[in-house]
Amino acid sequence: MIPDYYKILGISPAATQNEIKKAYRILALKYHPDVCKEAGAHERFVKINEAYLILSDEKARKKYDEEYSRVYADGVNSEENTYPGKFDDPDLNDWAQTAHEQGEHYANIRFAEFASLVKQIVIETGNQLRNSFVYMVGLFLGVQGIFTALYGLFHLTTNPFLFVLGLMFRVLGVVILKKAI
Repeated sequence: MIPDYYKILGISPAATQNEIKKAYRILALKYHPDVCKEAGAHERFVKINEAYLILSDEKARKKYDEEYSRVYADGVNSEENTYPGKFDDPDLNDWAQTAHEQGEHYANIRFAEFASLVKQIVIETGNQLRNSFVYMVGLFLGVQGIFTALYGLFHLTTNPFLFVLGLMFRVLGVVILKKAI
């Protein structure tokens, strides 16, 4: 049967990339073999990494979702699924194999080194959120500047300040966008 990566990470198939990352961080730090002494922790940790690496990659997730929806359709749960262990898509098989090997590698490195790798994921996520916010602010100021300048242009005789203010917003928006990109 194909693995239910969503169940492994404890998320829904509609989960966002941030939800996938969050679930991965929590589970990976909890089940790293240096930390978790439960029987089967090593294999569970490898599966967690495999699930994360497939679901966090847009192309791999799309292909996985196609097979997932076919295999787990009509409410069939993973215990009842009798689908053979390989994916139909050869690329997905290759990605899953690579993800499994990387999970094995992560399971065999010291926890401190692994925790440092997870910390980099957290930093990357924070940077992406910050850049998105800065981009949205720049876009807002740029659009606001255009509309304010146009309004000021049509009312130039009564309020020339609006035109100048609009141009300033536009310039500020462009500067912020250039720094965000």
